[in-house]
Amino acid sequence: MLRLSWNFDVRDPVRGCIGCRVIVMAVVWIAVAETVAFAQLPGDAVLRLNAPRNGQASIQPTEMRTPIARPSAMAGSPNVMSGAMPIGGVSMTSEQTRQSVQWLADQLMMHVPRRIEGDDDWGNTKRVWAGVKMRRDGWELKTHRRWKELRHGRWVRYEIRLPPTTVPVSNVGTALGSVAESSLSSSAADTIQIHSVTPTTNQAGFHRWRVDASAFTPADFTVRVERWNLGAKWYSIEIVGDMQLQLRTGLTMAMEADFAEVPPAMQLDVEIEKASLKVVRFEVDRISKLGGDAAEEIGDLAEKTIGKVWVRKENGRLVNRLNDAISDNRDSLRWSMAGWLGQLGQ
Repeated sequence: MLRLSWNFDVRDPVRGCIGCRVIVMAVVWIAVAETVAFAQLPGDAVLRLNAPRNGQASIQPTEMRTPIARPSAMAGSPNVMSGAMPIGGVSMTSEQTRQSVQWLADQLMMHVPRRIEGDDDWGNTKRVWAGVKMRRDGWELKTHRRWKELRHGRWVRYEIRLPPTTVPVSNVGTALGSVAESSLSSSAADTIQIHSVTPTTNQAGFHRWRVDASAFTPADFTVRVERWNLGAKWYSIEIVGDMQLQLRTGLTMAMEADFAEVPPAMQLDVEIEKASLKVVRFEVDRISKLGGDAAEEIGDLAEKTIGKVWVRKENGRLVNRLNDAISDNRDSLRWSMAGWLGQLGQ
């Protein structure tokens, strides 16, 4: 907070009045509704500006208060800073960053489709010779070879079902300056693992947090495998099971103040730099109409289909899809104190 006190004397020769005092005070109040803490300013100073006398003006500091460092709330992590890092008027501690990542992961999971379908060579055919077509044109006999498209090869189709999610309800009644926690179930809270939280500086000179985190989620899958040989179906097998997926991301995040409204709103700026999907557990529960070594071989085929075909396809476009999802939902990453106070007044 910066106070400006301006003293000057006005001597009116007509009325013989002396004195007037003008006090100008500028107060910037940055308040937070969710997952945002107050900015830690480098110090609160009070300056006194004396009126121009003899053509000169002077500025005198009258008081300076040194802030108290805020200890880190996140212990046991060697890659985490021990205190808050001031960034462009807004600071986030490592604990606030960790909870922001938890909340961000919950928001992203709300926009992931619960059902994912795909295939590998499903519907493949093979062109084979099907005889000769003959016709007579006057005294000439013309022939034309005939071809036919027949179903052929190994067809694989998969379906992945993610568990339904519940909307996290934020506790907006917490005191200002503290991180608002989301009321999540214990199973949902265990799906996020923070590997490291480290400070960084981008090319523009702004300070951000670099976060390495993993999100885990269970999923059920169904894989159908069919074998065709020149139009004849040899077998059709359905494989049912469950697996555990790991989404590991490297992202940077920071808080930005939006001065378009008073009090200023807070915007969580997140950028995904790298992301990868991995199957950490794969279990086959049932294989229809098959058993023994053949069933085990088909199970390995299903794991290969999910782990290589689908995962490889998703990893090639994962970073862009996550950044697009964040960009489409920037409104949910913005907290407005003015809007929150308006809701309280209703």
